[in-house]
Formats: sequence, structure tokens, C-alpha cells
Amino acid sequence: MAEVAEYNEGKDRMKNFSRIPKEYLFLGIVLILIAFVSISELAKPTLLTSNRENSPQQAQALKKQEKEENNVTVSLEYLPEKSDSTKTVFAIALDTHSENLDGFDFQKDIFLGKNGEDSLPISVNQSGSGHHKKAEVTFKRTASPFVIVLSKLADVSKREFQF
Repeated sequence: MAEVAEYNEGKDRMKNFSRIPKEYLFLGIVLILIAFVSISELAKPTLLTSNRENSPQQAQALKKQEKEENNVTVSLEYLPEKSDSTKTVFAIALDTHSENLDGFDFQKDIFLGKNGEDSLPISVNQSGSGHHKKAEVTFKRTASPFVIVLSKLADVSKREFQF
């Protein structure tokens, strides 16, 4: 008798299920699929949350960064087309209307910092003078994250750019 009662309960549930409009069933299935895809995407590791070190090409959300302090604007741009497995190249531009920038030395006043160690550029190709100076600065290849630091520029002891 118990089996017959369970069978009848199952038939009643099926009748209730068949009363649901097909649009609602379809919508429910779509919502379940969206939830499944969303959860699986959230579970994937990303570059920002992974523990492995990445190349500058992968890690840079900002390829070009700019900061203005004490009337001097510094633009720093990673140059992937000039970088390779042994070196990382940046274009650095200094612009002002009030300071003479000739005292800034791209070879001595810029360094790459990582894990408490500082590295000076391995080469500098500089142009301009006075209020507008530019340089292509090459560092030994270093995996991200690291900082590029400009020191002693227009009475600002340190300007840091995170990569």
C-alpha cells in the first residue's frame, strides 16, 4: 500500500509541475545556466590573484602612467615592442613650464626596485633639454611586480610607478 501512496504522490507532483507555464520553465533553466557559468568564471584564477610572477606584458593593466608633482609631469610608458627576454624598455618624458630639468640624470636618478633591491638602467637614450626631456630607459628583464622610481626631481624625493 505504501508503494501505491508514493506513486500517487509522484503523479500529483507531476500534475503540479505540468501546470507551470513553459515560459517559466525555460526561464528557470536559463537562470540556472547563467548561475553555473558565473560561478565557474569566478572560480578561475586571474593574473591579479595568482601567485606566479608575470611578464610586464601580462601584468600591466596600465601600459602608460603619468604623474604631476611640484609642477613637473612625468610620463612613463612600457615599450613591449623594444623589450625582449633580456631587457625591459620604458619611454620616460619629463615636462614642465617652471623648472629647468637639465639637472636630472636619467642614468643615476632612475632605478627599478623589486624585493628591496634597486637596479640602475643598463642603457639610456636621452633627448631634449630645459623644460622638456625624454629618454628610452632600458633595464635588465625583471618579472612583475616591480616599481620604477625617479628620485631627486624638482624637490620631490621619490616618484614611484607600479608595474
